Amino acid sequence: MNILFKETIRVESRGYHKLKKQNGGPGQFAVVDLFVRPLPRGGGFRFLNSVVEGRVPEEFVPSVEKGAKEAFAKGVLAGFPVIDVEVELVDGERHRKDSHARDFQIAGRTAVQEALQAGSPALLEPIGSLEVTCPTRSFGDVLGQLRRRRTRICGTDFRNDLHVIQGEIPLLKLTGFDSDLRSLTNGTGTVAVAYSRDEVMLGQIQARVLEQLRPRI
Repeated sequence: MNILFKETIRVESRGYHKLKKQNGGPGQFAVVDLFVRPLPRGGGFRFLNSVVEGRVPEEFVPSVEKGAKEAFAKGVLAGFPVIDVEVELVDGERHRKDSHARDFQIAGRTAVQEALQAGSPALLEPIGSLEVTCPTRSFGDVLGQLRRRRTRICGTDFRNDLHVIQGEIPLLKLTGFDSDLRSLTNGTGTVAVAYSRDEVMLGQIQARVLEQLRPRI
């Protein structure tokens, strides 16, 4: 199963970048100072401009936002998209001749990358709602198998002479479950899973997953 992880941050942090290049030809200059903050799950992306006195001219603000979105397209932990984060541009500086939109885009991207590194970045794993049916003779074994896969058991029922187990499971832990269920129930068990939400990984689990992902980073 190809699991689509995402990334986010857990604490507010600040990012600052000064781009200054002068090699005899046209120069490059942009200063970007910003904050990134975590949003509740489902919060998406927000960009706020709090710069005063025109230190970042209005025509360059969209370039900072574009740079931020570029940084979010590839996170700092394992290259997954960053979600549920707010960016607030609070200060900056431009050069009358050497500042261009592209300069502020680069400075915005770099400042956001710095802030993400400092913002206690975390992997988000997809969680699925799950319903498993199994015969009575297999109920204990199936329940144990689900718990070993970090399933939160939300309830059990008895329906049409079969036990029904409802829960929430990290989609990462579904790998191989179909096969195990067939083996435990002699082919009579069924499972239905639907994506529910993304959830921050616990520290030890995240460390193990990042180690497994290391070859692709």
